Amino acid sequence: MVMQPESEKACAKCARRRPLAEFVVGGVAGAPVRARFCLACRTTLKHCPRCGEDKPVCEFTYVSQRRIGGCKACYEALRERIYAGMRERHRALGVPAGASHYDQDPREVMLEPGRRRRARLRAAVREPIDRRVVFDRDGGICWLCDWPVVWEEATLDHVVPIAAGGADIPANVRLAHRSCNSRRGAPAVEIVSRGPARPGQLP
Repeated sequence: MVMQPESEKACAKCARRRPLAEFVVGGVAGAPVRARFCLACRTTLKHCPRCGEDKPVCEFTYVSQRRIGGCKACYEALRERIYAGMRERHRALGVPAGASHYDQDPREVMLEPGRRRRARLRAAVREPIDRRVVFDRDGGICWLCDWPVVWEEATLDHVVPIAAGGADIPANVRLAHRSCNSRRGAPAVEIVSRGPARPGQLP
């Protein structure tokens, strides 16, 4: 959806734009292999209190806009235990096997929303969208909370969501804080004026 300059790339972890050289992890001249995370996120260590190991920042993840207290491996192990416990509870309640998403692979359950979104995007009317052009057009202001947005926190929000039949075109996207975009979800609403007490916080 976003057309990034050829000399830079946005890190999938910190969202900061870094030179492409920071993402190269192998390959040959003319065909480099690039990582999803920048050099800082791959090399800066963070202590996991669950397993007691020091791991790169990219091995930690966000859940509901807050960093969890453990690494990805510990989080996946915790999720497996939760699913196992819920399966036992459902069996005790008489819920048939296979009738709940807790009977599925937790990783597949987590990936399914992304698959549905990609399918909707493929079916939607699409035009090239340049994040920088939208940022300048909207004056660096979040359309959901009316507060300034720094580049690292900038995301593009569909006014009429793809899930509601909206198009993936410049006229249907607005600048939004990452947190505002996540909290809004996908309601089919028109542009509204909002003014909360803090930036990145919906009223």
